[in-house]
Amino acid sequence: MVNIQALEPKLIGGIIKYIECPLNLILACKIIHKVSSIPWVRAEWAINKFGRAHVLFHSVRLGPNFINVEVVDKILENGGVLSRYFIQRLVMHFGRYDTKLIELKIEHNIGQIDADRIRSFQQKIKSPWASNLPLSVFTHLIIVAEKKFGELTAKGNDMELFHFLSAGPYVIGEAPKILISNMNNIEELILKMLFVPFPPRPKPKRSDLHNSSANIHEEYPPKDGYENSRQLNVIARAILINKNLVILWKSIGYHQICNDVNDLVMQGALLILFPPTPTTGYRRPDKKGVKERIRELINLGFDLTYPVIGDIMQLFEPKLSDIGNILLESFIEIKNDPVNEFMHRILIESIKPERNFKKHDLWKFLNQKLEKIYDRKDAQNNTGNKVLKKMDDHLSTKVKNLIGKVEFQEKALKRMDDHLSTKGKNRIGKVEFQEKALKKMDDHLSTKGKNRIGKVEFQEKAFLDVMDRYVESADKPTGTSLIFTPKFYDWVLETFGAEAKITKRCFDDILKTRVNIDKQLVQTLDTKVQECTYEAISNIWNIYCNKHVSFEHKHMQHLSQAAHEDILNPLFKGFLWRLFKLDPTHDHKAVTPSATKKQHDDLSTSMIWYGYLVNLKDHLMISGDKLATREFKQSLESFLDVLESSEFKKESKKRKQRLVVNQSRKRRRKKET
Repeated sequence: MVNIQALEPKLIGGIIKYIECPLNLILACKIIHKVSSIPWVRAEWAINKFGRAHVLFHSVRLGPNFINVEVVDKILENGGVLSRYFIQRLVMHFGRYDTKLIELKIEHNIGQIDADRIRSFQQKIKSPWASNLPLSVFTHLIIVAEKKFGELTAKGNDMELFHFLSAGPYVIGEAPKILISNMNNIEELILKMLFVPFPPRPKPKRSDLHNSSANIHEEYPPKDGYENSRQLNVIARAILINKNLVILWKSIGYHQICNDVNDLVMQGALLILFPPTPTTGYRRPDKKGVKERIRELINLGFDLTYPVIGDIMQLFEPKLSDIGNILLESFIEIKNDPVNEFMHRILIESIKPERNFKKHDLWKFLNQKLEKIYDRKDAQNNTGNKVLKKMDDHLSTKVKNLIGKVEFQEKALKRMDDHLSTKGKNRIGKVEFQEKALKKMDDHLSTKGKNRIGKVEFQEKAFLDVMDRYVESADKPTGTSLIFTPKFYDWVLETFGAEAKITKRCFDDILKTRVNIDKQLVQTLDTKVQECTYEAISNIWNIYCNKHVSFEHKHMQHLSQAAHEDILNPLFKGFLWRLFKLDPTHDHKAVTPSATKKQHDDLSTSMIWYGYLVNLKDHLMISGDKLATREFKQSLESFLDVLESSEFKKESKKRKQRLVVNQSRKRRRKKET
């Protein structure tokens, strides 16, 4: 066993350098804590984690507990990039807000300014990037930068300067000429002033998607210090005009350039190929032109990832009917993945909740692609194997109907042996030939079974598979947020109908979320549920209830916790009334009866539900108020009271009588025989 006390600090520091997040290790061991405080250890860890170009930004972001003058010097000695733009942004952000002054402003102006401005003041109380930087570090960085760049122009803005030099204000047709004429100034800005944009803002986690604080308004300069997408678009646009800019940035140590603007460059390239408003003389590129442009960018260091493809498909959603096939076929050939795997990955990207689609166009387009894949597979399966086709013709329908799969194979092998044994012996031997034929036959039989699945079922299964795969890999959703977007659930219901398995899966999530929101609203007035989120979930809940999506027994554990009539009425005055064929007294949003009412006409289904509801009532009476709300119990009791005087009750009594009579007749006949 290694004694950590015997290890040299240099060796321990080298280990810390490659640990993604060493905080827990530092807190657990005094020796590691001591070594982690050494400036060169901190500097090497930060450079390894964040890269030379962004190491100073993140060191400042980590705050005074991490950065000091010695750490800054070690970072610069190890190749960390100190740019003039970094100093300009540092000057913008440095210094704390006077919280007392902000509070007095709010108190004084409460009758004159609106709520939005009050919230704006309150947000300024939060410490922005570099506001808590030690004064000693700030002055040291200014001194070092002044020695390095001479005239510092700390009040300038190199990002804005680059915007004008790269022809940002001009249309894409005029920009290349202007950018080339300014290339000397751009080279000086990058090579001499080491201009490097700040890193892009990390994408929010799933738990932050419904949190307003995650949707930071892109003001400039942003309080969190990260570069806004608007500024990064300036960089991406310039690269698309002149790819040599990537080489210039990499030469000064900015190797993350391709990663930082990858998505924007890929989307921008396709926006240039397929502009929203084409100019006179525009010619739409074919698949070859799209592939050449994307491969050019890939050779430069960019990557066509599946999230990027998802972003592109979302970007061109309104035009998918026109250019969707060109894009998809180009992507398939570039990725060179099997078509099934490619479609699987794209479907996952399309259903991610962060993609806030306004329409159903992308899912409709992908669903059509699944239909074509099904047709292609069906055509291949129908071709079959010639030997098996001949055997099928020889075997009578009677034999196939009476014997099972194994007997069918044995009989087929016998005939095959008689006809083809010589051929099989000459090539691969009789036994090997039979084994091979048996496998082919087995595949053929299983394929025939699969072919019975229709196109709709095939498409439904594809979406169900990706839903399961996403749920397994994604962060666990909060109780008051849907797994997927309401728009996706709306499309599922519209496409597959109320009785489809995928629709019921969606309804499970909608029901749980709607009940959880209701519980939270009842428990506290200071709820974290946003009004827009509540409205969206309530709307999709009403849509599914109006389309008569069936409730199931498993839903009762959630519904029993609900108190709002908007949740209970669809069950007790909607679904159950239709199930037991009672006179409707609750017209939920005045929607006509569902076409799937035949399912509820089955008396046996009604009897099962009746027995379940009676048992549930008895169970709740024994348990008290622990398992259900008072409103749920009242709704359950009221419905059972109505049911007692209904035709269903009379019919069920008659049915029981008929069963008793039939059983007595059977016993009598048995006794007589």
